[in-house]
Amino acid sequence: MSLRPAFVIHRVSEITLDWLKKENAKGLLIDIDNTLTPYHSEKLPDDILNWLEMLVSEGIPFIPYSNARAYRIDNFCKRFNIKNPGIAVKPLNLQLGKILKQIGIPKKNLLLIGDQVFTDSLAGKFAGLRVVLVDPVSTAEFPATKVMRKIEHLVGRHRWKFDRIDR
Repeated sequence: MSLRPAFVIHRVSEITLDWLKKENAKGLLIDIDNTLTPYHSEKLPDDILNWLEMLVSEGIPFIPYSNARAYRIDNFCKRFNIKNPGIAVKPLNLQLGKILKQIGIPKKNLLLIGDQVFTDSLAGKFAGLRVVLVDPVSTAEFPATKVMRKIEHLVGRHRWKFDRIDR
């Protein structure tokens, strides 16, 4: 099994409505830490906040699929009026069944978006989901994640070509 996800892009805000339609994506499972916000921050960068608000206005459901601390997931859910699915426990996907019921969309119509190969990409592969891997929004990270970034480099993440998803 290749660790490379279906798509590699720089930021979630590159994802357009047209591209989601082309990919038949009807819902998103999205990591929080360093995918949407810097680690240890509740602040969403403006482009990412605008992107999430666009999803809300277009009726595209998204659920946090994160190993972040429970209070961070809860704060995110409250901000966007989403039922809290709990901690994902990626790559083991211990909460995936519950989350799939909550979002009510078949796997073939979901995308998992995250910034890490050994949590997000691997979780998506284990679950049979298409994964969009993004660059981390910050270099501030959990200490274990810094170690995993070095291993990501060893498996060649730095050589993966970025996908043009605006076509």
